[in-house]
Amino acid sequence: MTRRGAGMRAAVDAYSWLHKGAYSCALELQTGNHYWRKQNRDAPYVNYCIHRANMLKFFGIDPVIVFDGDRLPAKASEEGTRRQRREEAKQKGRERLEQGNREGATFMFTQSLDISPSMALELITALKREGIEFVVAPYEADAQIAHLAKQSRENGGVDVVFTEDSDLIAYGCERVCFKLDKFGACKEVLLEDVLMNKTTTCGEMTDNNDSQITVENDGTNESDENVDMKKTATKKKGGAKSASKGKGSRGANSPLSFEKWNHDDFLGLCAMSGCDFLENVRNVGFKKAHAFVNKNNRCAKTALEMMSKDPKIEVPEDYIAKWQKAVYTFKHALIYDIKEKKL
Repeated sequence: MTRRGAGMRAAVDAYSWLHKGAYSCALELQTGNHYWRKQNRDAPYVNYCIHRANMLKFFGIDPVIVFDGDRLPAKASEEGTRRQRREEAKQKGRERLEQGNREGATFMFTQSLDISPSMALELITALKREGIEFVVAPYEADAQIAHLAKQSRENGGVDVVFTEDSDLIAYGCERVCFKLDKFGACKEVLLEDVLMNKTTTCGEMTDNNDSQITVENDGTNESDENVDMKKTATKKKGGAKSASKGKGSRGANSPLSFEKWNHDDFLGLCAMSGCDFLENVRNVGFKKAHAFVNKNNRCAKTALEMMSKDPKIEVPEDYIAKWQKAVYTFKHALIYDIKEKKL
């Protein structure tokens, strides 16, 4: 990161930092060895977050740490799936620990991490002590962050977003930074550049940060990191030689065209490609979904209707209704107005 970020306000997804900070003590958390409490010190995950916040301040960026609030009903299915995966990972970790495989156990315990409200409260206490601004969202931190990103400075808005959750691009955040490291290097995605088919660079935040979408995996069993547009929006040094026009990508890692697309078109595609509120149609990854939407005048709903008529694609009977609900959830989330101090 360079000093060009000086003077900015940045919204930060608190739970993304807490998750990363908890990796270093995953074994201790799962075995109840909270040594930091015995030593009357902040937990490693709290130290991690405070260090990152102070680093942003060193570069002249004022952080606003945003916490999740209550569980969002629209996300119940996804949360249930994640909870099951965490429990399975936790059980495997215990089995490996019993076998004396501490390294294997630690790895599985990192996969089972779940940030509790008490851990979030520990961070809030530290933020108050350090004089760092924070806000607790009514429900999803993503929606709260997106709201802040769309507000003016006078209304408490922010200029940039730091997160590991790429749903924020679907929410319409214009400038999103991922994978911030301890030295200030990160990867930046500019929504405007994505829709204008520009390419991107990676590494430190420099003055050349155009954005490109590539498809790394369009398989039938996509992981959390690959499940949608946002997970496949990656930074590539040197950019691409050319962008495809009007069709899907011309190769596994070719950029997709978003010529003439607006944000609503883009959101419709993101929702049907797999997001927190809706799974993607089986065997339809981001690349294939993009091709269908592009072919149908950039309308995701029409694309889904056409998919439903394709005998090779199994679209659940209620899928279009669920897709519409997912789009509404992105567009009409409940947030907290930090200036008016009301929902």
